[in-house]
Amino acid sequence: DAYTNLITRNPMRLTELLGGGNHFLDPGDEMIQSVEHGYMDPEEFHEFAKEPDKFYWEKVFPRYLTQNKPEYTLTYGTFKKAMQEWQDFTAYSQKMLDMNINEFGALMYYSRMVRLPLEHLALDLRGLRGASMDMRRKKDEILEWSDSIFDSYSNMAGFNAVSSSELNGFVADITMVWQVVSLMSPKQFETFYWPQLKRVIDNAAANHQKIFVAAQGTILRFADFLQEVPKGVMMIHPEGDDIRECREKLPNIALAGGLPTSILG
Repeated sequence: DAYTNLITRNPMRLTELLGGGNHFLDPGDEMIQSVEHGYMDPEEFHEFAKEPDKFYWEKVFPRYLTQNKPEYTLTYGTFKKAMQEWQDFTAYSQKMLDMNINEFGALMYYSRMVRLPLEHLALDLRGLRGASMDMRRKKDEILEWSDSIFDSYSNMAGFNAVSSSELNGFVADITMVWQVVSLMSPKQFETFYWPQLKRVIDNAAANHQKIFVAAQGTILRFADFLQEVPKGVMMIHPEGDDIRECREKLPNIALAGGLPTSILG
């Protein structure tokens, strides 16, 4: 409950240079807010699956630049400045990371991140509304698309190549953030999410890796699936579920969080 990440995020000056991005700083509570967005049309699943890199450069990136500012034009000078901002941001992030580790003895809570294609679809390409409709109307297209990019997008082969000596100082080898599951019924979870998630779980188990999950919304409606996770492989930080009910229904999974702020002080 004290922390889940030691690095910085949301480089606002960078995104402002590139058309504004999808986040803004709420002046009232100083919280980073995200706006609904999407850079892929529902008819473009096959085109994306055929040549992902080409689709990103020719469709996604131009739409990202102009979605909030239709009149926006990217110049060489602006792009160069944006890249400098990115270098400055990563240097600052590394400085803060080193301070947390070296001065305060904190642990990084994961070494690598796995993000399933459906998360990318809902949070970046189609938006939450679009992805929710697609799961009802474009089942075959989603399954074909997600399967075509899973290996390269998940990069499990890269994780397996990391030696155990490189993972010292981490709570877990792999982290996942489950966000789109908050929109899903158990049937949709079984169809669109569980097959690829199980591949990640099985791969981690075979390679003696641990998975840390930040689960947004509620997940206990998927307990029948999660009970199949081998013991000792996964730790979940639930957001909306009662921690005691999680322990009762998911005895095979380690749990994090769940403490009220009154206990934390």
